[in-house]
Amino acid sequence: MIAASRTRLLVPLLVVLGVVLAGCGSPAAPSAPLPRGSISDLADKLSLIVQDECQTRPAADVYPRCGRFTAELGNVATAAQSAAAGQPKGAAVQTAATALSAALATFTQDGCLGQTPIAKCGADQAEIQKQVTALNTAVMAVPASS
Repeated sequence: MIAASRTRLLVPLLVVLGVVLAGCGSPAAPSAPLPRGSISDLADKLSLIVQDECQTRPAADVYPRCGRFTAELGNVATAAQSAAAGQPKGAAVQTAATALSAALATFTQDGCLGQTPIAKCGADQAEIQKQVTALNTAVMAVPASS
């Protein structure tokens, strides 16, 4: 009786843990460390991010699986702010990073990280996708350091 009760409690816990750890993207998707502070590191990271399913798939379909992706983007937006400081065309990177941060904040404030689908979340994810593209474009426009 006690073992059955423990099993009934353990199974849902394992399911929730699996969903949380699954995050976004396919298991074969490439991964890279967070940017270390340079524009080239940021460009490398963004080159992988733009390939993630949370960026390439229809926003309304994919947003429920993008919790980890959005958390990572928050770190990238913050890194972009500092990496762009003093760089030629750095102001455009900082503007794009600020817009991405705002889109991520809206996604979170609208409850899109929860398990219950919310009508706004597809549009919120589409805005994140748009802002990631804008940040990538801005970063790619910064001249390479010699």
